[in-house]
Amino acid sequence: MLLTAIVSLGLYAQEKEEARIELKKVGTEAVPGVVVSAVTEDYPDTEVTEYKLIPVTMYEDQWAVTDVEDNRKNGDKTDHYVVYLKGDNIKGQAVYDAGGNLLQFKAKITNEELPEPVSKFIEKYYVGWAITEDKEVIKLNARKAVDYLKVKITKGNKTKVLFMTPDGEVIKERMH
Repeated sequence: MLLTAIVSLGLYAQEKEEARIELKKVGTEAVPGVVVSAVTEDYPDTEVTEYKLIPVTMYEDQWAVTDVEDNRKNGDKTDHYVVYLKGDNIKGQAVYDAGGNLLQFKAKITNEELPEPVSKFIEKYYVGWAITEDKEVIKLNARKAVDYLKVKITKGNKTKVLFMTPDGEVIKERMH
């Protein structure tokens, strides 16, 4: 069964690029053991809800879109996996290569305080605005613990989404 997903890229480029890709849901038995082990080690307090395959060229050709089944040549391997996770206060998605290396991670975290510099920045520069949605942590690569936070704030009938670093720097702001 093929499922459609929207992939949003280019936050730092200040433009949102979207591409439709086809992801194929697979069982744990179709995922390399090294990937399953890496997920268990990286996220011990979460449960995997599903695995999906990403077309090979999605990473190799700068996020080119291919059909998982029809465009593959004999011998081509699907070597990236999207792992859907959930836990007590987290729901997220991680992308691993076939070697078990974490490439990206995105999670919505509930009931957890924002880093102090982020809270102080919002209090100082968004007087009267309230944080209205739990934070979303987006990790663009495995080398950093957190690349940015997505925080939704409101004031009256106005809503803004702030993309911030954990040290309180605004990367991007948009009206919602």
